[in-house]
Amino acid sequence: MPFKLIKGTFHVRNYSPDGDSIRFQPNDAGLIHSLAGGRPRFNGRKHVQLRIEAIV
Repeated sequence: MPFKLIKGTFHVRNYSPDGDSIRFQPNDAGLIHSLAGGRPRFNGRKHVQLRIEAIV
């Protein structure tokens, strides 16, 4: 499975991270839309929620 690098910034200030998710603002939102899966939901600040899996 190929990987895609999506540059951007992570945001935790003014949010309540729950341990397995974090907000991310991509430099190019089109790259998020090009990923397989459901439609991403951006909030008013153009941040999308990332779910982090398999952290040991």
